[in-house]
Amino acid sequence: MKITIKIVMMTVLVVPFLSGCWDNNEAERLLYAHAIGIDFVDNQYKVDLQIINLTSVAKSETPISAEESQSEVGSATGKTMEEAIANLYKSLDAELFWGHLTYIIFSEEALKEKRVNEVIDSFIRYYETRYRIWVYSTKDDIKEILLTVPINNLPITISKLDDPLNSYSQYSFIRPINIRELIIGLNEPNHEIVIPFVTAKENWSVSKGKSPKPTIIGGSLLSSTSYKETLLGSKIAGLQWMNSKSKEGEVSFLLKKDKEESLASIFIQDVNVKVTPIIKQNDVTFDVTISVKALGNIIPSGAKMTDLEKGVKDTIKQEVKRTYMEALEHDVDIYRLSEFVYRYHNKEWKRLQENGKVKLDEDSLSIDVKIRKFKSGRKSIDNL
Repeated sequence: MKITIKIVMMTVLVVPFLSGCWDNNEAERLLYAHAIGIDFVDNQYKVDLQIINLTSVAKSETPISAEESQSEVGSATGKTMEEAIANLYKSLDAELFWGHLTYIIFSEEALKEKRVNEVIDSFIRYYETRYRIWVYSTKDDIKEILLTVPINNLPITISKLDDPLNSYSQYSFIRPINIRELIIGLNEPNHEIVIPFVTAKENWSVSKGKSPKPTIIGGSLLSSTSYKETLLGSKIAGLQWMNSKSKEGEVSFLLKKDKEESLASIFIQDVNVKVTPIIKQNDVTFDVTISVKALGNIIPSGAKMTDLEKGVKDTIKQEVKRTYMEALEHDVDIYRLSEFVYRYHNKEWKRLQENGKVKLDEDSLSIDVKIRKFKSGRKSIDNL
């Protein structure tokens, strides 16, 4: 009898704790938001929402059958983003979970219409979403980008846009940026930031034809109040050399010998940047030292090391200067030079700044490139 009483008492004590889980949905009965596209057309928000099939992508990191759908994309419009999402809810078969949202793509129109702050504010206020959501921009149809699949039909959760740091370590063109970094960049001087600009390039093919893949080809320049411009290709190439987080890039240049020109291609690794503000009365200039390691990729026959080093230094200088001038035309301090004054010479920054930035011109930037180590690779052209 005593044992029976004890069992009943234990049951009474345990049941209230178990009952707290009864209202929760089971994982297989939820839908999972993975990515979202934000456009602004005819004074309305257009939302493209990608929902992933976790039963397929969670199996392993091995290729998935081409017949098995990894995701679906739903679209809706509304006077606000929340209204557009609510219109999508009307066609959902189950509750939508936002905790796995990985990236946001803004259309160029949404950037021009100054919708970024409003959208980001909505996402960070919602309790299920996180600050580590990646942010991109595009001119393409966002739905087409969301419908692309990774190379070899790998799980969509390890795609370029889902895990941009994976490929960034091999080619550091435009640094990925998440919501947290976006907020910091816009809130602190110089109140400007660069977000990766993506397009769906048809430079890959499968047996059935072209297989478009997301490709980062530039960066969109934003201030805390407006969209400035998007710089593509060589116009923004200098940004990678002004970032100490850059792991690897490439420079190409011509070498002259006996009135002939040959192309040299050199990999640049382990970039290290030091920026020193020089303040003289009301003028601020910046001494920039860029230290790199170089690895020969294509080295012309008979090329001298001194010529190769000069080519690397001159090319990096030119790219850094070109990007600086391109951004300056749109009143953008793309290298965030003003922030160095703000952090290390705050009293002077307060005196000289206007809207968070110090005055910059063509002569404000002095660039010095140093090569810590130069490897010619396993073989030179002479040995092939």
